[in-house]
Amino acid sequence: QAMRASGPVKPKVLLGGSAALTTCAFKASDREELQKLPAAIVLLLEIITNPGDEAKLQRVAVKALGCTLAALTPHAPPGHVPDVDRGVEALIQ
Repeated sequence: QAMRASGPVKPKVLLGGSAALTTCAFKASDREELQKLPAAIVLLLEIITNPGDEAKLQRVAVKALGCTLAALTPHAPPGHVPDVDRGVEALIQ
């Protein structure tokens, strides 16, 4: 929630949120907890694909997306979590 509220105007919130999600993913004890984490990917993709956002914010969002995906991909095989798949495709592009 903090990433959505403040991230677009405070890039450090995006990185901090990504770091927090990484910790959550590594400590997640059940599937339900893990299912909440890809929501951040949607926000980061919105920032990355919005041509109106400044370049610095987009660079920070790409970095945060990479960190978030690094934490989530061990828990989400290809084809099982569409937001993770979209995030990986965005990084490849």
